[in-house]
Amino acid sequence: MVIEGLQLCGRTDPKVLAVVLHGWSGGPATMNDVIDATKFAFGALGIDVYAPRLPYAFHSTSSIRAEAVIVDLLRWIDQIVAERACYERIIVVGHSLGALIARRLFLVAAGNPPGFVSEQALLCENPRPWASLVDRLVTLGAFNRGWQVSGRMGWYYSFLLNLVGLIGHLSPNDWRPTVFDMRLGAPFIVQTRLHWLAYHRWHQKISRDKNTESPQKLYDLPVSRTKDPIVVQLIGTRDNLASPLDQVDIAVDGRDEYDQSSTPHDRRYFFVEMANTDHEHAMLFPNTPDGLDRRDLFIKALTQPPHELHLIASNPSLLADDILHIEPDVTDTVFIMHGIRDDGFWTHRIAKQVREPAKNVLHIRARTPTYGYFAMLPFMLPWIRRQKVEWLMDQYVSVKAQFPNTEISYVGHSNGTYLAARALKDYAAANFKHLFFAGSVVKREYDWLGLLSTGRVGKVHNVRASADWVVALLPKSVEWSTKIDLGGAGFDGFDDAGKHPNLSQPKNFAHGGHGAAIIETQWPHIARFILEGTVPPELPTDDFVPSRARWLVPLANSHLGLPTLVLLFAIVIPFILAWPLFQALTGYGLAWPPYGLTLPQTAALTLVFVGYILLVKFVITRV
Repeated sequence: MVIEGLQLCGRTDPKVLAVVLHGWSGGPATMNDVIDATKFAFGALGIDVYAPRLPYAFHSTSSIRAEAVIVDLLRWIDQIVAERACYERIIVVGHSLGALIARRLFLVAAGNPPGFVSEQALLCENPRPWASLVDRLVTLGAFNRGWQVSGRMGWYYSFLLNLVGLIGHLSPNDWRPTVFDMRLGAPFIVQTRLHWLAYHRWHQKISRDKNTESPQKLYDLPVSRTKDPIVVQLIGTRDNLASPLDQVDIAVDGRDEYDQSSTPHDRRYFFVEMANTDHEHAMLFPNTPDGLDRRDLFIKALTQPPHELHLIASNPSLLADDILHIEPDVTDTVFIMHGIRDDGFWTHRIAKQVREPAKNVLHIRARTPTYGYFAMLPFMLPWIRRQKVEWLMDQYVSVKAQFPNTEISYVGHSNGTYLAARALKDYAAANFKHLFFAGSVVKREYDWLGLLSTGRVGKVHNVRASADWVVALLPKSVEWSTKIDLGGAGFDGFDDAGKHPNLSQPKNFAHGGHGAAIIETQWPHIARFILEGTVPPELPTDDFVPSRARWLVPLANSHLGLPTLVLLFAIVIPFILAWPLFQALTGYGLAWPPYGLTLPQTAALTLVFVGYILLVKFVITRV
């Protein structure tokens, strides 16, 4: 058998297969210390090691998607297991980016738990019989919530990851380095976290039902005897790639640490710190006191049972003051998200309206997080908008972790509507019970019927405004472009409105501008829609009008808004101001205006030019 990266032990009946996955900063050779320690730990049983060179090796900018890496690994492990046919245990080990791949590799092999939907690239992957042999995942330097550039990060990784982010966001034809998939809130990261939550809770249910009269067949696993494997996360105390809260996914993994009902024998997650260890040295075990300590901890992570791992593990919940306590009684959660040019203070008012009538009926929570003031120009930049979506989905996972039995509804205004619509498109496991949109910047042809038919969305209500010039002149003006995912649904409405009983849209228009649909008189109606699914009435009548502003409709239909603004303020006016300055200071080129400038005139025009630049800066950051 010739498989690149496979190291056979020389025995015909090894009992253990170890899959060892390197990080972005290395290759198979950088994992030699890990491989040697793994062989030592299981030498008596006989162990084969599969340590492939992955496409992202040594900071590669390979554009292989993370999902494609997993599919390839599944194929190779299938072949190894089929040809050897003797393994009794499989251990999966990963460093850094490889640790994230390792976790999702197991999850895909084990199959989707009920209610979880994989992304398109993994939908066709069937459960693997060998998943039932995986009983332990050991990670080194894993950043389980994904990486993000911050002031806490060292300059080396800060430079590299800023470069990766720039390439990933700006490259044409969706070309992106694999590590780009691993940023905080990215679809691969969020899907992996939601998959892990769903899988672990599935096993908890199976375990509980073993002691009840519930028929076990209702919860049969797709792969016979698939386990809820032990996860041991080894982290260096000097790891500067990400903050401790990003390295340790307390929402998803730390639950056993602060679940007082769990015993050391029951725990499935262990957080172990390696002293005097940074990210680059987590997988290196040199013959030094620190290196030997790391090797000893790694071998214990591979071999010790839960009640002994408990003795060397730390409590990750001590890394933060505010730990999310699991509340299984919460049945409904609502996100209320503001839009552009808005500090979002009104979201708390609607949250109050939602919770007041529900306090004796439902166990409900409201979330009103803010991404800060979002000006118009940054909103038009696609990579900035996507970052806000990733931020939202990181919040979404936290809600799912804290409230395991909740359904999530959503109120969105302006950019808040874009966040939910894009999340539903990019994150296959995202679901919303009730969606209320106002001032929507989503395309008219958005596929609500597909989402409603699959149950990913329960009900949608979209309110248009009669004089919403923000939507009419900006996102609507670029809706013709297939490359820009913005549109004028807040002005024109959705094309699918009326084609499904759960997709509603008032016949009339909210009277006013961009925020007309979320004024105070509408808060009780919005709250009832979120709580009960009751379609908001067009009341009071003076808040709705039968038609849109006549002056705005032709301007909107011309689709000239944003292109005109860019042409005028970014090209024409700067050229008019800069060209005579250039001619006066250099003496080159045709003077315009067609006369020479005196020194005072040049100085005055220079001040005007500088003032214009400052004005543009103000517009970019505040308008």
